Amino acid sequence: MACSLPKTFQGGNIRYDLCGYSSGTDVEIRFELSTASHISIGRQDWIMYLDRKQSDGSWLQAGSRTGWISSSSPSDRVFTNVRSGKLRATVEMLDPDNVGFKYMSVEFNH
Repeated sequence: MACSLPKTFQGGNIRYDLCGYSSGTDVEIRFELSTASHISIGRQDWIMYLDRKQSDGSWLQAGSRTGWISSSSPSDRVFTNVRSGKLRATVEMLDPDNVGFKYMSVEFNH
């Protein structure tokens, strides 16, 4: 699957990449971090939400996933049987004081 509108977020020396992929009725969200080679980042817990844009412009939650990410372990989550349309994936960091921000999101068409 090809990345659709990747977003990069910077938190101190840590770079987070969030990307939405679309294939058929499935949507995959890839979340990874990278750091300077001498820095190792331990486990960071998160919640991921997948929302669909409604005709009135509001967002309706279509699903959620939980997980963690570290410098040695990116996260990929798949949502199955997703209807086509404008989607938004939002990641909520569960310990934002260690990251520098609480939310990051990416919008894409499916």
